[in-house]
Amino acid sequence: GGALEVLNMYPGSIDEDMQQLRSGSLVPGSTAEAALQVRLGEKEALDAVVRFFEQREALMPTLEFYQERRLKRLGLMDDNGRTTYD
Repeated sequence: GGALEVLNMYPGSIDEDMQQLRSGSLVPGSTAEAALQVRLGEKEALDAVVRFFEQREALMPTLEFYQERRLKRLGLMDDNGRTTYD
């Protein structure tokens, strides 16, 4: 939630910032244009982090962790994740 919370604190969306840059309403090379470019870069980086973790979270049910692999190799866990030593 941290990256998404920070992203949501920024005013406007990535698309709105892109439109403003393309509109020509800012003086080329101005501080305002540079600030908008920096803000846009920060938003894009945060958005990439959010998307990465959303994709990773979706894969969680299919991932097998080292501990599970190890316990299965030792015969202490079956393929369904139940312990064999109960």
